[in-house]
Amino acid sequence: MSTLHQMPKHARVWVYASNKPIAPLVCEQIKAEAKHFATEWISHNNPVKADADVLYNSFVVFMVDESYNEVGGCSIDKSTQFIKAIEQKFDLNFFDRLKVQVLFENDSVASYNKLELQNLINEGKINEEIKVFNNVVTSKEDFDNQWIIPLKNLWINKSLKPLQISR
Repeated sequence: MSTLHQMPKHARVWVYASNKPIAPLVCEQIKAEAKHFATEWISHNNPVKADADVLYNSFVVFMVDESYNEVGGCSIDKSTQFIKAIEQKFDLNFFDRLKVQVLFENDSVASYNKLELQNLINEGKINEEIKVFNNVVTSKEDFDNQWIIPLKNLWINKSLKPLQISR
């Protein structure tokens, strides 16, 4: 079970979405390494109260309680370097911001680009109510309330065309 729920609602959040589902054993390895990184994370030579987890076999999530100690640019860079090292180690990509992660009813997650999403809409396999992940949330409160949202509320929906039914 994730311990992220223990972070306060004002905690800062970073969500890194994988380009593909992560195998369960790899998830456990990444989770252990991310939690270790979070416990060792420092900012301006001061410890940071942080936590990390791997969710839905697709996302590495960091949270920091900045009421304890603020996170500076250099320490944020260190977390980015950590994610880049994980990418290399496990042949993943966490920085393709043009992919949208879709949550299916069986709790599986798949990543799609705009064209792929449009094709799924055209084929009637998804609609604007399907749940997707809003990976630009920045606080725990937003993470809890706005991380998983309908496609119609995500930035990319403006560029998707609704299914046109010919008569």
